[in-house]
Amino acid sequence: YCTIACIQNAYMSELQKEGEEYEFEICRDPKTAARCVLRDSFAIYQLDDTDTTTRDSLAGTWLSASKFLSQIHAASPEIQLKNLNKLRRVEGGALLGLNKPSPHKWLFRILFTDDAKGENGEEEGVGYALIPHPSQPFPDSSSTSGIDADGELQKSSQVLVPLLDNLLKKCTHEIKEEVRRKRLRNRDQLPSDEDSDSAQQAHIRKKRKVEHKSESSALSCCPLDFFFYHDTKTVQNCSEHVDRGILICISLTKVAGLEVLSRRMGGRWLCPEEELIAQRNFKDGTNKEDSDCSDMICILSGGQLKAAVGVHGYDDDVFSHDFPGLTACVHRVKQTLKRTRLSISYELRSKINLINRCDTVKTLDDQSGIKGEMNSINM
Repeated sequence: YCTIACIQNAYMSELQKEGEEYEFEICRDPKTAARCVLRDSFAIYQLDDTDTTTRDSLAGTWLSASKFLSQIHAASPEIQLKNLNKLRRVEGGALLGLNKPSPHKWLFRILFTDDAKGENGEEEGVGYALIPHPSQPFPDSSSTSGIDADGELQKSSQVLVPLLDNLLKKCTHEIKEEVRRKRLRNRDQLPSDEDSDSAQQAHIRKKRKVEHKSESSALSCCPLDFFFYHDTKTVQNCSEHVDRGILICISLTKVAGLEVLSRRMGGRWLCPEEELIAQRNFKDGTNKEDSDCSDMICILSGGQLKAAVGVHGYDDDVFSHDFPGLTACVHRVKQTLKRTRLSISYELRSKINLINRCDTVKTLDDQSGIKGEMNSINM
């Protein structure tokens, strides 16, 4: 990820609204979520009774991941190391499978690619099948050592990802429509002597569209991440950063941990889960009592959002003023957690990001422990 202390300082000086109360709006459709993202770079989205499939799939995947990572964390160092060796892959600099990015958390990452079946899949949402990367390892009875893995994480993840992917694409479409309408309104207000400038901008947009089309045949590489935070002491669980994708969704749980930097509140850090728990807005995503999974997710803007919706250098200033949420959402994890926390994150990435341009990652061996770098690991 990118550390962005400079962006945070800019927020602090840009808006000063200390003392104001922030009211979280709960969204239940992509259009409302898009409006919230454009306003504040994040949206709280409830998977209600109209979307029971996604809600139940998220809950089932959460339980499968929680079972697996809890066993890994409780295992002996020897068993942990054996499973790291069996379930970790690094392909072209990209992480797949099990990893321990810091002493305070475990990560299991599944990279999904879209298998192209037709020319209109990217725009129309058809003709593409999301599949795990060919080198993706999964925990099951044949691939784990000393861990009771039943293969459910693979099955449930492959059901969940297309649902989350479709939701984020719908939100991206609504954001793109808002930007298009704003651009048309701005164009109608241009005086006649600015027509030539408008024509020049249209030429640039057309050129960028052609360039993007030539690159869009590349496979996208979208990560589904499971972060297991197990340290309840005050530690650096995950420092402030922005994610590189178009939009990112993070599961909200009964263990308050996610913090987002609000543009509307003078650069104040907000914890959506704390507020939603206090207001009793959370509903269980599952009927099982041992689950912390809720029926809500947080949708964040990523570093690729502007380009994905057609906002480029020549009109960046205008749209950044009207839609401040187009700038990637700054977020982190609280330094003190009440108990262990499992967070699920899915990141919709642009198709031009190939796997050999993905993250550099930390690795672990039995001699030197954790080493290397991690430049883009989500929450």
